[in-house]
Amino acid sequence: MKQAQRLIAVLCILLIAGSLFGCRAKNMPGKDVAEEHLQQDLEDLQFLVGWLEKSDYPYIVFDRKESTALIKFEHIPIPEEIRPVIKRLLEESYCIEIAYDREDHTISFEYWRSSHDQDCGIVYSLDDTMLPDVGYMTQ
Repeated sequence: MKQAQRLIAVLCILLIAGSLFGCRAKNMPGKDVAEEHLQQDLEDLQFLVGWLEKSDYPYIVFDRKESTALIKFEHIPIPEEIRPVIKRLLEESYCIEIAYDREDHTISFEYWRSSHDQDCGIVYSLDDTMLPDVGYMTQ
């Protein structure tokens, strides 16, 4: 019986530690790797930010697992003019998801995801006077 209690105690400690350390729980890359991605993908990121700002979409998501874009729970074809950029970011640069939200003034480029769905990556604010609205943000 004591062995089972110890096992339960260890599992509880691991769960608590995982939730406290977020993206670091699985030795995920830190700020230095995010800065490398920013420098490596700068042209594509700038192009996509400009395109999204000019678009009529209030919210759009591009996901590595999908070959389409997601708008209000509807899948649409990725527009031809940004398809090569999306492909490079999602396939070659290992970006998991790109999400644009006009209401929150943010474009997020997710490069890592923890086991409890904390997103880690680069967030671009569309409004210089506001910080992006993201949880667990580290500058």
